[in-house]
Amino acid sequence: MHPPSIIRTRHNQPSRDRKQQDSRFRTTDPTSPTGQASAFTPACPHAYQGTRAADRQCCKGLGGSGIYFVHAVDWRIDMVSLAISLARKPYVIVATPGAVVGSFGEYEGVFVVEIERASLTGPVRVSVSAKSQTSATLLQYYALIPFIWKDVHFIHLLNEHAGQMTIIFTRIIRETQRLAIVLRNLGFPAIPIHGQLSLSARLASLNKFRARSQNILTATDVAACGLDIPSVDLVANYDLPEDSKTYIHRVGRTARAGRSGIAISIVIQYDTETYSRIKAVLGKMLKGYEISEEEAMLFAERVNEARRAAAVQLREQGQRGQSSKEAREAETTWTKMRGSPLT
Repeated sequence: MHPPSIIRTRHNQPSRDRKQQDSRFRTTDPTSPTGQASAFTPACPHAYQGTRAADRQCCKGLGGSGIYFVHAVDWRIDMVSLAISLARKPYVIVATPGAVVGSFGEYEGVFVVEIERASLTGPVRVSVSAKSQTSATLLQYYALIPFIWKDVHFIHLLNEHAGQMTIIFTRIIRETQRLAIVLRNLGFPAIPIHGQLSLSARLASLNKFRARSQNILTATDVAACGLDIPSVDLVANYDLPEDSKTYIHRVGRTARAGRSGIAISIVIQYDTETYSRIKAVLGKMLKGYEISEEEAMLFAERVNEARRAAAVQLREQGQRGQSSKEAREAETTWTKMRGSPLT
């Protein structure tokens, strides 16, 4: 295969100086093995995962330097290291699309399809996407809970599944962080993952979860698809997703490769329309998950204390980096929760 080249649009041609700078990233020798295959992933953790898998399965015995992984953090921070790594002529480049654009001069006119047409001979495109269906080995439930007692009932549910590998999905970053703190205050080994964590922090969370040193992962939809996390026993939707596709991606984190798994979705009185849409796409009724109100209320006092402590910790953290949209959503949620007997 010919090495990848860069296609520039007419309105975005680089200056002469920029051309000279970019020459270090280009290879004109058609016999060079650089970039014989390229894989694109939606986010950096997926790319790291893809690099490990490709290195383990595909590049043994090929010689050369194996795989170099291009990702958004590298091209923003250290272009020299990137140039050196590409000069080693890797066989496979695993990248996020944004990293490719940034790494090669940040041109708006770089398109993967154009690169493919211009620089590859007989390319084969492989696209992996999940079908809109759930595993036959997945048991799906919903738990109808009043909003004011949501945390209390949810903690009771987790206590019934104590020790299981569990991923909890929330809708916004603040809830992911808050829920992880609440759970830790109650003695559950929980760790968060979301888009505002640094890449190293996200990878550290995934590694701790995979190693079972923390068996509960609270997550936004950054962990809903693509990540290979084996042996997840339970997926809990603390917040229902906005659409059925995201729901299918979320619950697909369990019951993988023929294993069984459980997915439980919390449905409050404000979620009925969203739940109906998801149920319509699935084409089947979900079983109701019974939570004993009497037993759940035994946790009320401890959950109340854990929530107060979490609120203090979140204020101390200052909600660093929270987007204005999420801040508004979080404020709406917490305004509603002020009416709860637990606040």
